[in-house]
Amino acid sequence: MGNQFAGYVSEQGKNNLVRYKYVGQDNSFISPYLQPWWNFSVQLLPLWMAPNLVTFIGFIGIILGYLITAFYLSADMGGTSLPWWMYILNIFFLLAYQTLDAIDGKQARRTNSSSPLGELFDHGCDALGGMLQTMNILMIAQVGHSWWAFFSMVSVNVMFYISIWEQYHTAVLYFHSLAGPTEALLMTAAAHGLTGIVGPHIWNYKLFGLLRIVDLMILFIVLSTVSAVVGAFQRISGKIAKGDISHETIKRKGHPYGKLSSFVFLILNFSLFFLLSKENILQTHTFLVCSLCGILGGYITTRIVLCRVCDMKVNYMYWILIPLPLLIVNARVLHWTSEVTSVWIYLVYTVIMYSHFVIVAINELTSHLGIYCFKLNPHQYEAALANQNRANH
Repeated sequence: MGNQFAGYVSEQGKNNLVRYKYVGQDNSFISPYLQPWWNFSVQLLPLWMAPNLVTFIGFIGIILGYLITAFYLSADMGGTSLPWWMYILNIFFLLAYQTLDAIDGKQARRTNSSSPLGELFDHGCDALGGMLQTMNILMIAQVGHSWWAFFSMVSVNVMFYISIWEQYHTAVLYFHSLAGPTEALLMTAAAHGLTGIVGPHIWNYKLFGLLRIVDLMILFIVLSTVSAVVGAFQRISGKIAKGDISHETIKRKGHPYGKLSSFVFLILNFSLFFLLSKENILQTHTFLVCSLCGILGGYITTRIVLCRVCDMKVNYMYWILIPLPLLIVNARVLHWTSEVTSVWIYLVYTVIMYSHFVIVAINELTSHLGIYCFKLNPHQYEAALANQNRANH
């Protein structure tokens, strides 16, 4: 697991930053039609605004939507309705996040401030934001206290992790045509709008007397994840077979399938905890345990993003996951405290570890690259201003 308390980027990893390059393959159906809007929106941003600040402003909105929605609906996971203004506010937060997330890279190119930190910060926010958006829509859609909530959370976590896992081994980030970030955010905003107009009871309406609309939504999420995972495995296996991922690369980075160990460990332990719980923790505290699972998934995903931009080897396990089996041991054997209390303790531990990682990793990258996280350095701003003046003339 390595020494993860002193720092997260090795000296070799810092030296590898000079080789950083981002390559993405966007198969989105909607993105091409939104490009004019994004190109217009980025011109509204002042030149002094750093790309990471653009990302962070959008992310703050997602956090606020999650917290306010949870205030109203977390106790019964959607048994009541939100005030009408909350549906509008959530739609605004989602569309703002979608736009800002799309133009942060354009702002980086506009200000000549693209950097490995930008990818780490952007994808780190996306990894955690996926959990927040998922919990929001699960509450809005009246999922209730059930395994459906866990399956949905895990599916969203897995979908994003697999994309980053594939990028780590192939250097290409593959956006899926039906489950890309643009489509996901717009569909989530549409779901808020539908609920606000018709009412939350729409999610329990059975189509043809068979499945509820909420069941169909979750099945779509799960099937999209399965499709994404199968596609990623096929591409990785094909590249290994053709030698595009060489034996030397596998020896240096480890076998791609071995790098799934931490995520498999996460899912298996939570599943066992729910199955062996004497307090029926998943059915009684769905919001709490699913949020914890999502935060841990976001942490693991962000760690592999850091390893990608620094071309470092991904750990098979992380210290943040070590206490996870203790939830099961406490529930079945030790009974040191109630299961709910143990989850809260673990959540506090997770937030501390996550915060340490974010602060230290950002400081390591900014110090080595000679940049700031939330503002441009004077040289970058002067160059951006000069470019704009030349373009105007």
